[in-house]
Order: sequence, then C-alpha cells, then structure tokens
Amino acid sequence: MSELSLKQFVPSEICLKCDGCCRYKESDSAWRPKLGMRDQESLADQITGNIVLDAQGYVKTIQACGKHFCKFLNRGDNTCGIYTKRPFECSLYPFIISRTPGIVKVYVHLSCPYVQDHLPRSDFEAYVAYLKEFFHRAQTKEFLSRNKAMFHDYSPYAPELLYLFDLVLIVLKPDTRRCSPDTHSDSSFDDALLDEKPLVDSFLNQGPRPLSSFSFVSLFAWCDFFDFELKMIQGCLCIFAHGPSGCFLYLPPLGKSFDSSTIELAGVNRIENIPGNLLSAFGQAEYNQYSKSAEYVYCKEDLIALKGNAYKSQRHDCNFFIAHQGAYSFGPYTDADFGPCMGMYERWADNRARANSDDIYLAMLQENRLVHARLLKFWQPLGIIARVLKVDGKIIGYTFGFAIDESTFCIYAEITDLKIQGSAAYMFKSFCADKQLTDFSRINTMDDFAMPKVARAKGAYHPSELIPSYSVSLKI
Repeated sequence: MSELSLKQFVPSEICLKCDGCCRYKESDSAWRPKLGMRDQESLADQITGNIVLDAQGYVKTIQACGKHFCKFLNRGDNTCGIYTKRPFECSLYPFIISRTPGIVKVYVHLSCPYVQDHLPRSDFEAYVAYLKEFFHRAQTKEFLSRNKAMFHDYSPYAPELLYLFDLVLIVLKPDTRRCSPDTHSDSSFDDALLDEKPLVDSFLNQGPRPLSSFSFVSLFAWCDFFDFELKMIQGCLCIFAHGPSGCFLYLPPLGKSFDSSTIELAGVNRIENIPGNLLSAFGQAEYNQYSKSAEYVYCKEDLIALKGNAYKSQRHDCNFFIAHQGAYSFGPYTDADFGPCMGMYERWADNRARANSDDIYLAMLQENRLVHARLLKFWQPLGIIARVLKVDGKIIGYTFGFAIDESTFCIYAEITDLKIQGSAAYMFKSFCADKQLTDFSRINTMDDFAMPKVARAKGAYHPSELIPSYSVSLKI
C-alpha cells in the first residue's frame, strides 16, 4: 500500500468476493491502476523495466479466458499479490481522482456494488467527509503533487461517476485569466515540480548543456501542456512528458552515461531535444531521426558593441529610440510588473495575430501567453533574470532569460511595443550589457521555429554558432 494511511471504504472481505475490479474488457483499459513515481519506488522489486508497466505508467494485463487481468491479481483466490504495497489508486477505489487541465476532482465510481448498496447512507456520507479531511492534510497534498502523472482523465466515463468535490484549487486574479488555460490553477503541482529543481540541476550539471532545453526553466515552462514525471533508470534521470498524444522523453536520459538498455527500460517511442553529440546513440537502423531548428548563439560583446557595417541597422534603431524618447528606463522586473507585462503581451500578440495568418504561428502566440505568465510568476525560485523597458513610467517592453551554463545565457523572451521604433533593438542591447550578465560570454536566443521571418531577424545579428537539435522515434 502507499505510504499514506488511507482508511478503506469497502471492507477487504467484500472486495475479495467481488469479480469486478482488476478485470478489464480491453488490455489497455483506462481503469487499470496508474502508478505514480513513489508507487513505482515502493514496488521496485516487483517491477522490471516495462514488463509490468506500459510507457504511461499503467499496469499491464494478462489475457485469459477472454478477459484481461491485472498482472498482480491471483485469479485462484481473488487476492492481490502486492496488497500491502498496492498503488494509491487501488487503495482509494471506488473513489477516484480525475484530472483535466487545471481542474482536479474527486468522484465515486457507481459501478461498485458496495457503493450502490450504501448510497446515500450515513456511512457513505461520513466517508466522504473523511476523504475531504484526508485530502486536506499536508502529507496528502505533498504526495499528490509529486505524483500527478498517475491521475487520469475519467471524463469519458461521466455516466458512471458521481461528483463529490474539488481538490484545493487557486483562482487567479481577473487580470491574469487570459494567461491561463482556464480560471483555475493547482499551485501545489507547480510547487512540487519546483522542489525537484535541485535534483534536475544536479543531473544537468553532470554533462554539457548545449541546448536551452537542458535547463530546469525550459522544463518548467511547459507545465501547462504536459505532466512531467521523473524516474531513475540505471543511474540516469529520465524526464517523461505525459500529454494528449502520449508519453515521450523530454530530454535524453541525464547522467554521466546511458546506453540502449536505458532507453529500452524507459519504454517510450519518442525522445526530444537531442543535441548533435548524442545523436549517435540513436542509430538509424532503429530510429527515425528528425532535424529540428538550430539554436542561435552569439558572442555577447558583438551584441553590445554593434560595430561595423554588419550591425549598421541595429545601431540606427538603438540611436533612434534614444533620440526620440524622453524619459525612458531599463531596469529590474518586480512582482508588481506582472499585470502590466501580461497586458503588454496581449497587445503585442493581438498585433502579431492581425499581421500573420500562419496557423502554427498563431498557435505559438497562444502557447507563449501561458509560458510567459508561468515564468514571470515564478521568476525568483527559477533564478530568472527579468527586465522591463519603460517610457514615461509606463512599461513598453519586457525581456527575461536564464543561465544555461557558466558561459552561456539564454534570452528566452523579448516583447516590446511594436509602435515604438527601435525599442526592441535598444532592449536587446541593454539586456546583453546588463551587469548581471557580466560573467557570460555567449548569448543563446533559441531557435527560429522554422519560420523565415524569425530566421532573418536572428540571422541579422550574425550568430557565431548554430547548434543543431534533433528528435527521434522508434521505427515500427
């Protein structure tokens, strides 16, 4: 059983007489238990690679007599082979946690015969009250926040479910709602991933960090789109991203070394953000290799000095901004700037959307709305350096970034009022010259998203290096 002490609603002796649970119509049934990271740790001696679990963490099944049975079910006497260590989902059933983006709810499964016999009796109502208190405990919140990948979206089974209550949710202020997929955000999940920053950083620091994706900030930026799960496999840290299209490795396994068996044990078909020096580990005989847009890296001093004909246009833009703006300032971002910066983004994105009809670009505008809000909200614990550009005391631009390694700083975002000529060039030059970037000699501005206009803009600053990036998928 999980480390949490959860009182069971259905008596064990009644469970053992029921032939409903642990049996499924399909081998990939969504009703199979899904194991969180800590469940997998407690069952490490029972789980060998992907023999028991599929790529998304569900327990696999055994087929017999036209049915599919849980791997751990003893069909002879209806007992569970791992009952004392059974997954949290099994302990909780017939109550379930269903998670859709931004919303976490607790239901009871009406198909359970014991529930049918005790609904709506006083003992059922008493257990629901107990569950509310149980989920309010700090230890439970901590467990759930570290194991969110085990939650399933049960909304397709709504007719079989009775809604009971929401888990604790935080309602965002009205001025930030457009920066969220809905008006709810489970901050405990954010806090839990932040707790893993030292662990992720310790593995990132064991090897070169050639791409901007090799950073905790880059990982955290995509929390609104994927559920991230960390697993140790053969001494390597594997970062799994669970999303609507399935599960993949966000990065190659992190550690001093990994081999094909590490990937095999990970049990995924796709790996993203592979730098060129690691591509040979994914041979073309087994993997399809895809080249992604390269990342642009510059000599920082070139971006500050803007010398020669090569930077004539950028010098002109900076000088124009200085000459035509009265009271302007470039300085540190504070929490009080969050609302104005998000308002700045809305105006910038609306202008960009009117000038572009490309579906991919429009989708990126929507994605970045969420990403910018997330990173500016958590800028301090993430170690982000953020700056704002003001004219007459009003924010007309913002920019932020983070250290990739000791010599390279990544400028992640740069948003300015498009009507103010030269503001983008001035802000970019000023950020590169910022005192907090003194120790960095290289500036990474990430990739061009395979968009010609973006490529031309980044190429105009004459990168000193283009760093290739790849993704791979197993050949079927």
